[in-house]
Order: sequence, then structure tokens, then C-alpha cells
Amino acid sequence: MRLLCGDKMENIRFYFNKPLIRATIESRINRFIFIVNLNGSKVEAHCPVGGTIAGIPRKEFRNIPCLISDNSENTNRRTKYTVEAISLDNRLTYAGINQVKSNNFVNHFLQDKVVQNILNIKGPITREKRLGKSRIDFKSSDGYIEVKTMVAEYYAEASEHLRKLMKEQEPSIERLQKHIRELTNEVKTHNSKAVVITVFQYNAPKFNPPVDNPIYKDFIEDLKIAKASDVKQFQMNIKITDEYAELLSVMENEVI
Repeated sequence: MRLLCGDKMENIRFYFNKPLIRATIESRINRFIFIVNLNGSKVEAHCPVGGTIAGIPRKEFRNIPCLISDNSENTNRRTKYTVEAISLDNRLTYAGINQVKSNNFVNHFLQDKVVQNILNIKGPITREKRLGKSRIDFKSSDGYIEVKTMVAEYYAEASEHLRKLMKEQEPSIERLQKHIRELTNEVKTHNSKAVVITVFQYNAPKFNPPVDNPIYKDFIEDLKIAKASDVKQFQMNIKITDEYAELLSVMENEVI
């Protein structure tokens, strides 16, 4: 396993245009709206994830500390705020939940030469390139990079109360499976490089997917073929604070 951490990762940060604001989620009234307590006032905030977050059922999403962004300059929005991260350990750390922002962070980190070296790719790095019938997240000068940000489950240490609420999830993998097939074909056909990065917006342990779950049988077979074709798999951990997203580690993690 190759790992980047410690002093080599120092100051690889994505700074926000405006600091995030501390608040507390009081409820999740539907898939895309939270009610949050902001300085004693109840306000609506956009939820950037339509599905399950951290294994917590929607009706149980209460009294959870969060960081929100102020988007008041966009007058076309229904909500002024967006919940960007939640704390599941009493504000010791935050876990990012915005998958669109996650790709922005990854794009920033991929420009760093140290990160390019560990991934064994070469710049320049560009966003969203078509490959077959798919759009892959990033294109390097010598290959493609696909990103999967994990938010449906939480793998770090949570408070005892929240651990009791968390239920095991079966995340949708159809899009990722399609892209892995495209990447495998590209490597075989054109000898390109291909990298799949599993991203956690917190300091997650090494990811071990439920490979024995029968619903992932075909996906696991595709991953085995991809590995045999030299499609590389990595895990990236990102720290979220009120001021920046910081790259904590990049590790090679062949889940199969």
C-alpha cells in the first residue's frame, strides 16, 4: 500500500470563499431540506444528498451539529444556506456530505505534483471528459480518473447515540460500474492509465466494501477484471473545517 500523509501532505488545502457557519440540524423534512438552528433561529438549509446520509434514517436526523455555507448572493435559490458537513462525534470532527463540492476539492488536490506522483499520473488535469457512453470525472494527460465520494455510510467513530441509529446501506453502484467497464476497455484498447478514487470527507479507516453481498456480485466481477487490466484503486481522505478542506491522505486500496 502506498500512502501519503504527515509532512508530505502539509498545507494541501482548498480554502473556501467564505468560512462555513456552525449550526445544528433539527430535522430533515424531506430529501433536500434540513431545518437548522442558526444562532437560535430556525432556518431552512439545502441538503446536497438526496439519499441516506451516514446510515441515519431521515426521521432520525435530529440535533446533529453541522457546518453550513451562506449562498445569499444567489437570489434564485429557495434556501439561503447549504449543509456542507455534519459532526457525528460531538463536534470533534466534521464529515463532508456535498458530493459536488467533493469533486471540486479533488480537482484542486489533483493539481499537486506530489498527488500526481502517488497516483502515477501526469498533468494537466481537466474536468469531466467523455469516454465511450460515459462522462469520467477527470482526464490526465495519460489517462482517466473516476471519483466516488462515500456519504451513505459512516466508517469512523461516532457518538454512542448516533451509532444506535445508523443502519447498514446498500449504495447504488450502477453509474460507477458503468464507468469502471469503460475504464477497463480504455486501458485494454489504448493502453491508457485509469484510476478510481474512493473519497471520504473525513479521516476514514481503510475501506473494505461488502464484497460478499450477493447484490454486488456482478460489480465485484467487473472490479476483478479491472484490477487484472491494471485499473488502479485509491482511497482519499479529506478533512473539513470551517475555513478549508485539507487533504489528509491518499492510499492505494485495492478493494478486490
